[in-house]
Amino acid sequence: MSARLNTLVIGLAILGLVLAGVYFKGRSSGVAAQRQKTEQALSALALSQKELLAVRALSREVADGRTRRDQARKTLDVLVPKLMAGEKAHVPLDPDHALRLRDADRELCRIAPDLDGCA
Repeated sequence: MSARLNTLVIGLAILGLVLAGVYFKGRSSGVAAQRQKTEQALSALALSQKELLAVRALSREVADGRTRRDQARKTLDVLVPKLMAGEKAHVPLDPDHALRLRDADRELCRIAPDLDGCA
């Protein structure tokens, strides 16, 4: 081979190595950027999952509260007519008994504030 051909081959080889280096450098920086985006997306996903669990727990608490309210309302719907129709419905209560009833009323109003008589 002539010197000119050798120089041309060596030059092309060096050019090929430089281009390959630039290509792989570009790929590695692109991978780093993608890795950062992936990590951000995974952290956002983890946060969303925690928020979803919190919303589900709150939903269960609301449903439980509605169930307790409905049970209290059913109990009152049964008891109030019976109590109002009884013989002693208009007799004044013993002070201790009245205090216990007021405490029970407060508890009912705390559990289900939208019941009639709860202000």
